[in-house]
Amino acid sequence: MEVPSVILSRVVRVGPGPGIAATPDFTLSVALAPGLAVLTAGRATSSFARHFHAGADDGGQARAAAERIEPRTGRFPILWNIGSVALATNDGGEYTIAELQADTGTDRATIVYLRSSGRTGWAGKRVTYPLAAHHDRDWIPNGAAYADGALWWFDLSWGIISYDYDASLPVLRPDSGVDLVFHPLPDALALAHATVHDMPDLEIKHCVTASRNKLRYVEIITDEGQAAASRVCMWSRSHSPDGDGWQWDARYAESFEDIWDDDSYMATGLPRNVPVLVVVSPSDPNLVYFALEQNIFGVNVPEHRVVSHQADALVDMPWLPRPLCGRFVVAWDLPPAVAQAL
Repeated sequence: MEVPSVILSRVVRVGPGPGIAATPDFTLSVALAPGLAVLTAGRATSSFARHFHAGADDGGQARAAAERIEPRTGRFPILWNIGSVALATNDGGEYTIAELQADTGTDRATIVYLRSSGRTGWAGKRVTYPLAAHHDRDWIPNGAAYADGALWWFDLSWGIISYDYDASLPVLRPDSGVDLVFHPLPDALALAHATVHDMPDLEIKHCVTASRNKLRYVEIITDEGQAAASRVCMWSRSHSPDGDGWQWDARYAESFEDIWDDDSYMATGLPRNVPVLVVVSPSDPNLVYFALEQNIFGVNVPEHRVVSHQADALVDMPWLPRPLCGRFVVAWDLPPAVAQAL
């Protein structure tokens, strides 16, 4: 059963009006996916709660408080790239923030991290970098995730780098002997070469994310000159049977023709055009959200069935970049207290 979730904008903007200034901490205007939820931060945020908590009122809003992250000083004062930052959490409410820092052609990388339960602040762990031999290619960060006992950082043109990590541990143990592992994209889908200028085209058709505690790779594949034959494909990353490595497991490959021909899609009134890939449900890997024109809709891909549709979802949000894709939004399972109040 799918856990209620929302799609949150990653784009920060300044909102006008005295109402914003009077907001004490954070409010979340809850709009279940495929609608877009808006998180509003008030100006009076000088006092932050130690732990995040949320509740829902009768107006469809969730009230929340957040924890201030201590500044980065000392040996690691600079954030290299927000696309290289992963967040790992455990059932006890503790978290780890981990940024991967690596230079092209070097044989060592650094994981800069902060544990919510730690007392040492920001720390760093040096690890072997698996792409040291590729002197002529930059790693281009497109995001990060935590799933299946590992931190994952990905470059949509090339592959994924992982680091085995138990989120219940207080630190990334310097004596653990764990190093980074590179995972090429499945079925030789990686590009032979790419630059940062190729990313916008990749981001509207490719997605790496965590769903049901597994890493998922999704791609809209269109053979040259055959848009009508486009298909949406998903692979899951899992441990190999011998337990010594990882493998890609093909989960599905479904034609958009089959989705367009379903009564549920025809009922939306949308054209038979290949949409933009937005996000995957965090609790149901079969449920993928797409954007087309001003609409966002969710599809149970194996069943070819549109399960939700928000017409004109983007009309009132002109600040969001177009086309909308996973770079600008994030799917988030609602906390139980909020979900139960809806």
